[in-house]
Amino acid sequence: MQSIDIKATDGFLIKACWYSPTTPNERVVVISAATGVRQEFYGPFASHLADLGYTVYTYDYRGIGKSSPKNLKGFDATMRDWASKDFKGVTEYIHSHHPTFSKFMVGHSVGGIFMGLSDAYQGYDGFITVAAQHGYWKHFDFHYKPLVLSLFHVILPTFNKLYGYFPSHYVNLGEPLPYGVAKDWRILITHPNSIMELAAMSENHYADISQPFLSISIDDDLMAPKKAVDRFAKSIIRNASVKRVHVNPKDHDSKSIGHINFFRKKFSDSLWKIPIEWLESFPK
Repeated sequence: MQSIDIKATDGFLIKACWYSPTTPNERVVVISAATGVRQEFYGPFASHLADLGYTVYTYDYRGIGKSSPKNLKGFDATMRDWASKDFKGVTEYIHSHHPTFSKFMVGHSVGGIFMGLSDAYQGYDGFITVAAQHGYWKHFDFHYKPLVLSLFHVILPTFNKLYGYFPSHYVNLGEPLPYGVAKDWRILITHPNSIMELAAMSENHYADISQPFLSISIDDDLMAPKKAVDRFAKSIIRNASVKRVHVNPKDHDSKSIGHINFFRKKFSDSLWKIPIEWLESFPK
């Protein structure tokens, strides 16, 4: 693994990691993270793919992990920037460095949701999403709705205004988030149109996505229940050839997987086979 800098489309330097295989299979995988999750979390999965011959890139969005300034207060960033500037910049980088390779994206949660907010989707031969959902709160399980409503209607806007950013680590929701990112996240959850509302504020390419698409959901994922993932896969990515896979933790000798744990190394011999077998199904 090698740490590298990649320029976003506006020149902002994104901190990324390049996992170079010993024997490249001429396929690139870009991993786009969930909200507030550092790229290091996906390191084991990236290394596993590299061992299989894939060239893999992980990266931190602006305001997250190594791409974050010392002080987030006043730092200008939105989720729309993550898609149209950071993800697009990474996409342009892999095209310039691996022009002849097949290219795939693995998007976790928002990292899969935002793929249609820029024309970067055109650069990929296929997409894998894990827990990418239509995030409107009414799709969530009944017993989880009060917590979601209090978080996104009260806690997030109050803390965001008070600190000038959202200290999401205070409520066990990952890395602190820039002010604008937190505002966009609130829209994803509280607006009936969810991601399509952000698309209306920026770019909307969702109807143009037609590449093969693997959409994975987890049975005990409170943040991305099956109904919400189905809605995203059927109504938002409506012109793609989508394969839906719903995972029950019991089928993988686990009591719980939830929203995050799909990428834990302990699932390398079970859960990880799902995306890898899908990738391997593409002609070489």
